[in-house]
Amino acid sequence: MSRRRAVCLIAFVCVWSTSTLAQTGADNASIGALLSEVRQLRLAVERATSVGRRMQIALQRIQIQQEHVDRVSRQLEEFRDQMTKSQAEDVRMAAQVKEAESRVSQEQDPSRRKLMEEAVQGAKALMEQQGIHDAQQRTREADLASRFQNEQARLNELNERLNSLERTLAALAPKQP
Repeated sequence: MSRRRAVCLIAFVCVWSTSTLAQTGADNASIGALLSEVRQLRLAVERATSVGRRMQIALQRIQIQQEHVDRVSRQLEEFRDQMTKSQAEDVRMAAQVKEAESRVSQEQDPSRRKLMEEAVQGAKALMEQQGIHDAQQRTREADLASRFQNEQARLNELNERLNSLERTLAALAPKQP
């Protein structure tokens, strides 16, 4: 009987250890799968954090660039308003010179006529200087317009970079079933 008991005890220990080993193997596989998933989750969080930081930096750059675009746009608009006023003044001055020339041709008194001719010559010289100034202003306007276009292109580039980061972040997000 004791032999039989010993054999039963040995059989029980073997069965028990086999089931424990099988269970431990299953636990190890589960733990390994969990560890793998935790590692993947950690990488996803690191990527999302990195993309989030880059998005924040891009947003700040966009705000600053938008301020540059707005400032240059205001400068250009104000400058164009000044140019419009200057052109209107040029037209008014040209009309006055033309009128003064017609009065000079009608003036009979030689001394008055001479004074009027000198005034017309002075006005023409002033118009000529204004023409040179206007040409310089048109060059400055072209420079401002070019600067505005460059600033706007830079803003568009930053917006595209932000869109790219948004797409990257969306790709990292878990898919909803």
